[in-house]
Amino acid sequence: MDLGYLFAAIFGAISGSYATLFIYRIPIEESCFGRYFGPKSRCPNCNKIIRTRELIPIINWLFTRGKCVNCKILIPKRYLITEILSVTLYLFCYHKYGFSEEFILFSLLMSSIIVLVVTEWNFRKFYDPILYVILTLSLVIRVLEDGQIIDLLFYIAIAIFLSAIFYQFLKSKFFASKIEELQILQYTKFLIICSILLTFNWFLYYFILILIFLSLTSFLYKRLLNKDIYIGFYMIALLLITLFVSK
Repeated sequence: MDLGYLFAAIFGAISGSYATLFIYRIPIEESCFGRYFGPKSRCPNCNKIIRTRELIPIINWLFTRGKCVNCKILIPKRYLITEILSVTLYLFCYHKYGFSEEFILFSLLMSSIIVLVVTEWNFRKFYDPILYVILTLSLVIRVLEDGQIIDLLFYIAIAIFLSAIFYQFLKSKFFASKIEELQILQYTKFLIICSILLTFNWFLYYFILILIFLSLTSFLYKRLLNKDIYIGFYMIALLLITLFVSK
């Protein structure tokens, strides 16, 4: 048995536990550095400090049945899903890259994307601190893979032009769902970051896929079901599919 999978799962679980902290604190603009530069983790209902032994990912959820040990309030299931998803993606990264610098970079990228997708699902918003982390990791990955930055700058220039088309697409009457200006800007930022993470040809594939998918889903959700769609969630899901297929 390859023990690397066990260690990858442990790293994924620990990362998922920290991801839940970012998911909770970033939207309320609270320090994410816990014991060092901010308040300790605590129950939002009874304000009881959560002890270190109560932060064991996944296992603690099973023992407490998803409840605070003090006030017994239910803990949102999204935190358990976050930890399980983190373990799954870390295992995938290990299967793909083994223990290497690619494993470290892509695992951190997956952790950041998990935080982004869960916060978007709950608040319909991309937060800048998460986008900046994904941008930094994307730049490092692209430079390490290409070994140069000249071509990257050229591709980013084209991506900015395509992102302007995407921006107008979301504002147009053709797109059924109504979105706030700030949200459109955040989605456009994310698209530009994707142009850095993906190679140019795969970014074009991703861009066309997004336009087609959002056109169809906006019509289905808004005009037939009278519901808005989770644009950011679908953008992230399509990115993961493109990323896994391209690597």
